Amino acid sequence: MYAERIVRIAATDVSGRRALPDAELQDATDELEKRSAALGLAATPELLRYGGAAASLARDDDANPRAARTILQTRARVIELLDGALTPRTQQLSDATKAIALGVVVFTLLLIVGAYAILRRIFVPLGRRLDASEAERQEAEKVRFATEERFRLMVEDVEDYAILMLDAQGNVATWNAGAQRFKGYRAGEILGRHFSVFYLPEDVAAGRPERELEIAAAQGRVEDEGWRVRRDGTRFWANVVITALRDHDGALRGYGKITRDLTERREAELALRASERRFSRFFEEAPIGMIIVDLAGRYERVNDAFCSIIGLSRERLTAGTRHDITHPDDVAGDEARLRSMLAGETTSAAWEKRYAHASGRTVWASISVALLREPDGRPLHFIAQVEDITERRTRAERDVAEQRRAEELRMRSAEFGQHALGTAAVADLKQQAVELVARTIGAPYVRLGELDAAGTSIVFSAGVGWPAHLIEQHPLAVSASPQCEESIRSGRPVFLERADDSNLLRPSHESAALGIIGSATIPIRGRDAVVGVLHVGLPRVHAFTQDDVTFLAGIGTIVSMVIDRDRREQRIGHLNVDLRNRYAELETFSYSVAHDLRGPLRAVSGFAGALEEDYGTILDD
Repeated sequence: MYAERIVRIAATDVSGRRALPDAELQDATDELEKRSAALGLAATPELLRYGGAAASLARDDDANPRAARTILQTRARVIELLDGALTPRTQQLSDATKAIALGVVVFTLLLIVGAYAILRRIFVPLGRRLDASEAERQEAEKVRFATEERFRLMVEDVEDYAILMLDAQGNVATWNAGAQRFKGYRAGEILGRHFSVFYLPEDVAAGRPERELEIAAAQGRVEDEGWRVRRDGTRFWANVVITALRDHDGALRGYGKITRDLTERREAELALRASERRFSRFFEEAPIGMIIVDLAGRYERVNDAFCSIIGLSRERLTAGTRHDITHPDDVAGDEARLRSMLAGETTSAAWEKRYAHASGRTVWASISVALLREPDGRPLHFIAQVEDITERRTRAERDVAEQRRAEELRMRSAEFGQHALGTAAVADLKQQAVELVARTIGAPYVRLGELDAAGTSIVFSAGVGWPAHLIEQHPLAVSASPQCEESIRSGRPVFLERADDSNLLRPSHESAALGIIGSATIPIRGRDAVVGVLHVGLPRVHAFTQDDVTFLAGIGTIVSMVIDRDRREQRIGHLNVDLRNRYAELETFSYSVAHDLRGPLRAVSGFAGALEEDYGTILDD
């Protein structure tokens, strides 16, 4: 029975099915029992146990082909060993030798079973991994094929790029729609031709196409931008990338070439660079200050004009902020306007502000600021134009001051004229006139005089700052003062900002003795001629303004009117005296005549009465 089970186990394949038909199985069983009996051995349970263990291991397998072959080879070896142990030679051995042989067989069987178990633990997972790797390889192959197909379709349909393959010699091997659109060749016209047809003749002559292939082969890729030629001979600006293609052994198989038409982009870049150059030139050469300030108030860029306005170098300015040079009183106003632009309430603003010059003086500037933004609307920085208006503002302030002064001078002149109309004392008006001039002009020396009857001397009768003996009916020869002489001769004011000996119209020695440097002589005109002068002197260089001239001329006119009025009054007085004298003489003459003619007149009157009585009726009326 045991022998039959051993044979059945040995005859069972890895899937648990019997590998021998029943008749052959019976013959194997009989043969095993016969040989065992000849050796004096029996198919014991121990032998059956070892054989069953091997079969059990085989049945536990999951029918992996490589493991099944190993198990079958092992099973065949067991049967071979059993068969070898049962050869006729063993029948001649002694019982001890038979026992040893059986032990060797059993031990060998155990070794084989153990080795099988170890090999199974190693090779079964390995076989599984190999099978899995094969499946993965096949799946990867499918994915690769699908990817290559999609890539091929994509390359063929792309129109924005010229994508093509070159063989190892640089001849065109593939062509796509983008290449046809860029370069104008159909596939049948270009395939097989050398790619140098796309280059300018001078580049071909210089070996540029071959050099690019050499670089790509040596470095793996090369990128270039330059002019390329279409089929019709027109040029376009292209970006070209050439990549060397190699097989697994590193042998060069060809090149991949991708071309982009960058003509529009290059034109846009050239236009942008030209615009940037124009802006940079305008920025740097502008006659007014130009600045770019970031959102934190730091100067990003300034031009020379702004540096000149502030008196600082570019390095000093760009190392600081706008707050460093802004007048403290203007900081709050600046911040409010910039916040308004950042909030989107306005895009630009213009105002006047003060800067602190490096010398410490204040610089007035007219500033126009605009906020520049990123394409997405985020604030980028401020750009501003700065014009130095210090002189203009100073001039405007001076003009305002002059207007106020002119108005003040007109008012004072008018008030003095009104006062002069109501004042009869000419001497007092003359003194009041020189005092008003001294006070208004700020001149310490002022005097007023009239020409004598001969017109050769000036008799001064009123003054301020002069010694008394030079203003109390003091005569000064006209020729002694070239300045006064010229004013009297021309009838126009004569001004000297600085008096010195070289000046032909220098003042008199009396003026020089008092240290008078700046002076003015105003003629006092009567109806027909100059009747006097108003002299103003200052111990410093002084430029008389037009308002000063107008004021002095007005005072001179008022004084001339007063003098003329005084002279007329004096003349009228003289005439009145003469008239009274003549009237007295006439009255005396009338009395004498009346006394002397009284008698004759009475006789004539009596004779006339007699005639009327005698002949009244016959005489005509």
